[in-house]
Parts: sequence; structure tokens; C-alpha cells
Amino acid sequence: MFAALCTQLAQAEGRRITRSENIGKVQGILITKGQAQIAEIEVFYQTAARNLAELYGFEAEYPLTVGLGDSGLRTCQQYSMDKSYNAEEFLEFHKQYGGLPVELQGVQRHYGVAGRAGCTFTGFNVLDVN
Repeated sequence: MFAALCTQLAQAEGRRITRSENIGKVQGILITKGQAQIAEIEVFYQTAARNLAELYGFEAEYPLTVGLGDSGLRTCQQYSMDKSYNAEEFLEFHKQYGGLPVELQGVQRHYGVAGRAGCTFTGFNVLDVN
């Protein structure tokens, strides 16, 4: 859990976006391992989420962050969306969709003064598992 918190805090600490590139759609498996642990202690979740909101200039107080496996986009392992999810909603989201194939839409990769700053998305669809 501490490692997940440190990763999210480090992404936002002292960074600002200097350029962005449109990726479009990215498909992969929604990862739950390590994602939900950070929300188990609400103050950690709130701090990490607020830092990400500040980094990306989001209006959401607690933006949704997801991990995507098997996406083929190695430079983006976590994706954030400008829609607020409190800790309980975040846990419920990962419980409902974790392990399912999804398509993230409106994906952008962002770069900051210290290199890659992360990726964002604007929406998602659950893909047919058959």
C-alpha cells in the first residue's frame, strides 16, 4: 500500500505539464492489484488524488485513477480521469470492473519538466469477454 501511495505522490510532486500528445483509444485489462490498497486509508487516498488533480488541472477533487495491463502502451501504466470518486466509490469501481477488458477513450500522454508525467482518459467501455 505504501508503495502505491509513494508512486502517486511522486507523480504529482513538483511537476507541471509542459506538453501532451493524443493517443486516442487504449485497450487492456483493468488492474486491481495495488490500486484499491491506497483507498483503504481514506486520508492517503484523498492526498494522492488531490495531487493528481492539481498535476492534470482537473476539476474533480478526487479523480479516478486506474491501472491497465496488457495494453501495449508501456509508457502509461496508470491513467486518470477528471471525474471525482471518493475512496468508497473508488473501491466499488475496482470491485465491479477489476480484471475485465476495457477500452479507455480520449487517452492523452503528458510530459512534464522532469519527463513523463502520466496519462489521462475521458471515458471507458467494458469490452465483450466472449
